[in-house]
Amino acid sequence: MRRHRFDRAVGGWLAAAVLLAAFAGCAVDAADEGIAETDEALIGGTEFSSVTAWQTGTIALSTGCTGALVSRRHILTAAHCAQSPVYFFGGTIKIAQTGRQDASAAWSDVKINQTYINPGWTAMCLTTSCSDAETLLAPYAPDLAIVELAADVPFWFGTAVIPRARFNSDAEVFLAGYGCEISVPGPPPSPARLKMVYTTTLAASHINDFGQQVVPPSLLWQFENSDIVTPGKLADASSGSLCPGDSGGPLLLSSPRANGPVYPTNMVIGVNAYYTFRAGSGVSRRNIHARLNDSGVTLAWLTGILPDSSFVFLQ
Repeated sequence: MRRHRFDRAVGGWLAAAVLLAAFAGCAVDAADEGIAETDEALIGGTEFSSVTAWQTGTIALSTGCTGALVSRRHILTAAHCAQSPVYFFGGTIKIAQTGRQDASAAWSDVKINQTYINPGWTAMCLTTSCSDAETLLAPYAPDLAIVELAADVPFWFGTAVIPRARFNSDAEVFLAGYGCEISVPGPPPSPARLKMVYTTTLAASHINDFGQQVVPPSLLWQFENSDIVTPGKLADASSGSLCPGDSGGPLLLSSPRANGPVYPTNMVIGVNAYYTFRAGSGVSRRNIHARLNDSGVTLAWLTGILPDSSFVFLQ
């Protein structure tokens, strides 16, 4: 999977300035802030077991991303993860639901029936070259895709659910992703190990904490309606940072702290999409996750595709 660096072609300061001007609508001093896809290993996370992968519905995709099974025939992932021809021409991909890597880690072949890309994200990308530089643009839209399979996944796969509730700041969550750290011995592709990290969500305004106007203040309400922000490890050593491979992975609600040690649940409230970082460092300062429950448009799109069993009401 490509790793998009905005200082790759034109130099750090100019690339970041061009990037931010493109979606913020104004030129700003953006000397040390860039935005990238998530494509390698979760930085700062803890290795979790295959049982946790099963309990949370988290899966590795052989095309280079992470996803979540939200029914026995539907994979939730990022839109930018589902752009290759295999997703649109009835192709076959491999999925794995494993934790620590060992020789027993294995892929299962699944045939794709249809891929649904969030129409808001598609419309946003018509004004830019999203396939070349995935980034934040106004009007903001969640980076989401649903991959519908031609048949149910094998019985040993666990599934996740989507809460019919909105979560803003201070929600306790786990970031999850497979990344591209290690491969099981044998012919590629081999699933990587699952890593997760506990953290809390931030108010949308924290995207601008580091002196750059990543999102114009007048559009923060729109950004918050499409995305969820969590702290990256560069800004909060106790948190974790997304990298390219973690794309499409679930942002999972945590168990209540009052009940004892926290653990990830199978309730997905967001999807790993992008991160902001300081030029010269691939470690994120802010992680950005596509929101599943907005003011109604995205949730309506999801409910029009997924079965009722993919959703849960919270009291």
